[in-house]
Amino acid sequence: EMLTKIFVIGLHGPNLWAKAVGNLEQIDKIDDLEMDFMERRCVKLSDVVVSPSQYLLKWMGSEGWPINTRSLCQPNLLPYKDEKYAQGERGEKKMEAIRELVFFGRLETRKGIIAFCDAVDHILDNAADLGIVVGKGGLEKLIFLGRSALVDGIYGMHYVQKRAQRWDIPWKVISRMNSTEALGFLGEGGRLAVMPSRIENSPYTIYECAHARIPFIATSVGGIPDLVHHEDHGMALFEPGKEALVDKLVRVLREGIAPARPSIDAKENERVWVEWHQMLAEEHRRTVRALESKPAEEERDLPFVSVVMTHFNRGKLVAQAIESVELQDYPKSRYELIVMDDGSTDEQARRDLAAFEPSFRERGWKIVWGENCYLGCARNKAVGHARGKYILFMDDDNVAKPHEVRTFVRAMESSNADVLTSFVDFFWGSDKPVPKAGDRASYIFLGGSPDVGAFKNCYGDANCFVRVSSFKDIGGYTEDYGIGFEDWEMYANASLRGFKVDVLPDAVYHYRFTPNSMQKTTNFFQNRRRSLRPYLNSLPPELHDTILGPVFPRNEDGTIAAPTGLAAQGTSRFFGAARSDGTSVEEGGGVKKREGAAGEEVKDEL
Repeated sequence: EMLTKIFVIGLHGPNLWAKAVGNLEQIDKIDDLEMDFMERRCVKLSDVVVSPSQYLLKWMGSEGWPINTRSLCQPNLLPYKDEKYAQGERGEKKMEAIRELVFFGRLETRKGIIAFCDAVDHILDNAADLGIVVGKGGLEKLIFLGRSALVDGIYGMHYVQKRAQRWDIPWKVISRMNSTEALGFLGEGGRLAVMPSRIENSPYTIYECAHARIPFIATSVGGIPDLVHHEDHGMALFEPGKEALVDKLVRVLREGIAPARPSIDAKENERVWVEWHQMLAEEHRRTVRALESKPAEEERDLPFVSVVMTHFNRGKLVAQAIESVELQDYPKSRYELIVMDDGSTDEQARRDLAAFEPSFRERGWKIVWGENCYLGCARNKAVGHARGKYILFMDDDNVAKPHEVRTFVRAMESSNADVLTSFVDFFWGSDKPVPKAGDRASYIFLGGSPDVGAFKNCYGDANCFVRVSSFKDIGGYTEDYGIGFEDWEMYANASLRGFKVDVLPDAVYHYRFTPNSMQKTTNFFQNRRRSLRPYLNSLPPELHDTILGPVFPRNEDGTIAAPTGLAAQGTSRFFGAARSDGTSVEEGGGVKKREGAAGEEVKDEL
């Protein structure tokens, strides 16, 4: 179904571009890294990328964003209903005296509000020397027209109130006007829209003011010059910074200003957009016809899949896991199951598993009995018995949904990924999971972001689908005994080394919460450090504290405290996940103190 869709991504303002470059804010939340990863993936996965300016496309390219070969640069559409918006019917432009300065835009750092307030301070302090009349007949009022955001960490309204304490001129903040109301207000005469942005893409404020014949001045940054007629650049545009803004404001207050003309014909721009959409519609029709005429894939041509399941002392639960593999809707001749017993010590569990051996032999499946060597080692050994092009790693207490193998195969074949994880549905207890209403997953993973993966497990659960050739090139799992997070470590290792780690946006299996899970029976300190090993191995020793510090902060007495900052979400496999009643999915809740390496006290999420 997805193959019949054309995905078009419109570029506006990437999160890190706006926050770090524009607002000069520190990246101190994991959400920012997650948003950056998702934005980049959207661009990568889209069929077409549309940007209103060449500036933003060039900026993204310089920052290592994926380059989409089908990138369209086309100005935004302008909704115009009145003839005054038709570019060819405006008449002569006239100089207009300015009585009110209007900061037009959100009250935030990147919109240049600091430079605006600095310029106002300078003009009011030096009005006589500058030849500026302040008061009736001159500069009579200051307006801030826009919603509040953050300015140097302060709410925009409060920032203006603080700066205005020294102004001996009326001022006002207007934050509840929509676009039409704001343009009407600015067009009443005697008002200058001031847009001194630090960075911009292709702001509607400029576009609309130019078409509405509203006097304005703006910084010559980003895509702004592309919106203003080249003959009017000298009149309306200025370089960013207080000094250039002061010079421009003084000149306008002395001499007046005429509205700058737009460089874009709105009607012609609309015609181009309509033709482009018609072209996409025809492309879509061709795609659908091609898919409808494509012959069905023969069963023998489907890739062979090996399902690898490690087992330890879970005879009753493994039966449910095995049954779920038997019920896969993928052709029976194109997959196998290998159960690797990791030295189970419970005799009943061994007998329960051994009871499957006759049926396994009939199917060509295998049960491999080994000595206890822990998960990483056991999985690696099982791979040696696998015949598949792909391997599905599965835990013995989870339950596969009937479409899991088929969906993973389709995703792997179309994405050319090396490692795929998926979303997950939770269940509790020893009974089989009950199908739930709706298709909303219990937990969604972000995918293969090595940035986020240093601080939390964004990759996925141990249930994963791997390309065998890639898995061997990655080096498989490390084989530390008695330590968990081998999956997190493998995903991080693969991602850092350039292998494609991705996530299937479908909950294709049920994850069972059990009281004796590995996360609850192993040492959190050792587990978490294992997940960091690929990062530490990629850095010189003198930089190790850059990662270890936030993950293992120290209390005053030298014990290890709970992770802080970016690493605060790394204390649990399913951080923040909750049951339907709102309680934590992790049984018990709260924080439990445990002994870490060398007797250090470690706090671990239960």
